[in-house]
Amino acid sequence: MKRVWLGLVLCVWSGLANSAEEGGCASHNTCNACITAPHCQWCSSHVIGRSKCVHNEQTKTEGWCDGTPVVMNSSYRPTHAGTEHSWLLPERVKINLRVREEVKFNITYRRLDDYPVDLYYLMDLSNSMRDDKENLSKLGDKLAAVMKNITRNFRLGFGSFVDKVAMPFVNTHPTKLAAPCPDCVQPYSFKNHMPLTTDTDLFSKMVDQTPVSGNVDHPEGGFDALMQAMVCTKEIAWREHARHLLVMATDATFHMAGDGKLAGVVEPNDETCHMEKGEYTHGLIYDYPTVAQLNRQAQNKSITLIFAVIKELEKVYQSLVDNIKGSAMGTLSADSMNVIELVQGVYEKLVESVQMTDNSESKDVSVSYRSRCIGDSGELHGTDTCPQIHARENVTFEVSVIVPKCPPNAGEIWNETITISPNGIVENMVIDLQVYCGCPCEQEGSPGYEKNSSSCQNHGDKKCGMCSCYGDYTGQKCECASDQFTKKESVDACIANDTGLMCSNRGSCICNVCNCTRRQNPEEHVYGTYCECDNFSCVRFEGKICGGPERGHCDCGKCICNPGWKNEDCSCRDTVHTCRSLENPKELCSGAGDCHCGSCKCHKGHSGQFCEDCMTCPDGRCKSIARCVEYLAYNIEEYDKELCDPKNITIVERKKHIKEDERVGREKFCRHPDDSGCSFVFTYEEFDTGFIIVVEEEKQCPAAVDLLGIIFGVIGGTVLIGLLSILIWKLLTTVHDRREFAKFEKERLQSKWERGDNPLFVQATSTFSNPTFSGN
Repeated sequence: MKRVWLGLVLCVWSGLANSAEEGGCASHNTCNACITAPHCQWCSSHVIGRSKCVHNEQTKTEGWCDGTPVVMNSSYRPTHAGTEHSWLLPERVKINLRVREEVKFNITYRRLDDYPVDLYYLMDLSNSMRDDKENLSKLGDKLAAVMKNITRNFRLGFGSFVDKVAMPFVNTHPTKLAAPCPDCVQPYSFKNHMPLTTDTDLFSKMVDQTPVSGNVDHPEGGFDALMQAMVCTKEIAWREHARHLLVMATDATFHMAGDGKLAGVVEPNDETCHMEKGEYTHGLIYDYPTVAQLNRQAQNKSITLIFAVIKELEKVYQSLVDNIKGSAMGTLSADSMNVIELVQGVYEKLVESVQMTDNSESKDVSVSYRSRCIGDSGELHGTDTCPQIHARENVTFEVSVIVPKCPPNAGEIWNETITISPNGIVENMVIDLQVYCGCPCEQEGSPGYEKNSSSCQNHGDKKCGMCSCYGDYTGQKCECASDQFTKKESVDACIANDTGLMCSNRGSCICNVCNCTRRQNPEEHVYGTYCECDNFSCVRFEGKICGGPERGHCDCGKCICNPGWKNEDCSCRDTVHTCRSLENPKELCSGAGDCHCGSCKCHKGHSGQFCEDCMTCPDGRCKSIARCVEYLAYNIEEYDKELCDPKNITIVERKKHIKEDERVGREKFCRHPDDSGCSFVFTYEEFDTGFIIVVEEEKQCPAAVDLLGIIFGVIGGTVLIGLLSILIWKLLTTVHDRREFAKFEKERLQSKWERGDNPLFVQATSTFSNPTFSGN
């Protein structure tokens, strides 16, 4: 019996759900509104008044349309499969798409080995980097040798920067401008000393021969140099089919957009190449670029930015890396001697993972990715990044494409081109997107369009089986004029049976048809047979209806969430991939938290984006590398070569003090005891190629215990306490005796008896009188 009732409930619920969906379609009174609503199709009837918008399910019923159906369905078709040398398969696809409908398809990424690499080394050559320049010139050949082990097709280039040649960035006094420091040349904004070339010997020579310069303030003009190095493709000699690496080495912060105003440079950066004879010529014409401009050009040119900076600037440049997609940062030692390990480590990390990027953000198109590369479950997880990919290994991504709304004046068909590419790779796949934004029968000249139609009483045009009336005429057939608007018989069909309200109090009834009120905001619409629906009364999230068009849209008072979002207000991400870290992709929130709406809610004692930090937990990684760090930092004798060499530990800096709350990025804090009772403090960052370590200069050891001092102190303390006790006892007894003696003396002086009387004597007999005795 329970099963019967359950079945009935499910049937009723299903019927209500279908009815709601179909009712949602029925509320759209024009073909354009119908085909831009998900899962709706239009029936353009030859008889005025019979045209209708119906749900897809109704189109499966024979005879659902007595006229001309306007059926537009989303579809996907590969148009170019690709070749064995393609990074992405297929290379080109064609998608026909309905608004707010989703199309999914698979693409395959294949990591090709021995892919060409262009590495351009951009160096800060202010005077503080003099030692670093000398060391780089010595390491040029070694850097080339290391990169040639990765790819045989390698080219190297070199450029340098200082700052804009104007106060207050440099000293413009003639003598200081000519020689801002000893053995320095005149300052400049950016110079391309050596375009990309296979002649690595020339690299060392050019670095060695390039003199340093000087400026006044601490920030440098690196942003100008980065922009020119990216947009000057011909001058730098970037190859089209190669991985592009742009390494910027500096020991200072950066000037950014707006700082140029200090020197009277107010024109925004135009993101255009301005190089003559290898030097940037428009430094005093255009301001420094914005971070967004650098990010845009890095994506457009498929260039991976690598910032090699000193330890003190990690926080500053980490914030920069967070806003430039696909960029990376490494810690540069004080003398830049670790630059080879830094570049090699960052490069290997880049090539062993893939991050899909696209240009959909500027196209009003939403593109998302899912893959099975994270975790061992084999399930699809929402992610655009896959780690630990080996050469010739294939990784499949499921791509989802959705258009939240058509842009203004899009016309019947909106054509757009979307490109998807692996970050840092020029190769891409192309999506030829065709979005249905209108009905053909609403366009003049089409078979379903009749101008000044007799079906509309010659008072309007017939479009897709509906009348579009002229001027003050209205009604299904444009049969009503303005003087008929107030007639009683013209309002009966405008009253909804369930509410009893005419046009839901949000419109006027004109000739038995509700004319819904127009809103001041052109984006807001009231619609439906009885004006019962609108697209602005839904719940809001962060001040936006349904969280904004990228999350969902409002249809008849209810939020319809885009794929990947859920909840009544579309506020919650319907994914868990953002709760998995690349370092620990198998566990949600590192196993120390709960994934809620795509964000980690950490358990007590844990913190971090992925709950990866725990101040009170023992770190197994600290313990595993502590002995090796101790040997390298403090030269102890017990060095286990077999244990430590594979870990590839590099100490990049020694600091006097390391504080736990001053960690940067992925740094982990460790405090480890040694065998002598001391402890040492260090931080580490783990990469695929090894560990980067920052360690305290000296161990923290407790002061030595003075045993004799403690013994003699205890004895002396005991004797002293004994003597003090005796003295206090003697003092108290003396005071007490003196008080008693004084009291005795006082009593003696006050006595009044004779010398022969004893005041203590008591008579042996006692006499009593009887008061009632009369004497007889």
